Amino acid sequence: MIHELRTYDAVPGKMPALTPHLEVACRLFPKHGLPVVGAWTDDIGRNNRISYMLEAKDEAARNAGIAGFAKDD
Repeated sequence: MIHELRTYDAVPGKMPALTPHLEVACRLFPKHGLPVVGAWTDDIGRNNRISYMLEAKDEAARNAGIAGFAKDD
């Protein structure tokens, strides 16, 4: 089992532009065999970061899931 932490930083004041990305990721990654273990935003401090963690059986499953996600509409 592997876990991948993904973190995205927005230009200060542009956090609303990242929120839809997080919502789409949480909906689509499980469809491609990559459950989202957790998702969060930084509400204290910089307040312009979103993070989420994906789970995969192994590296091959992770790569297949990422490729499927990239092709998803």
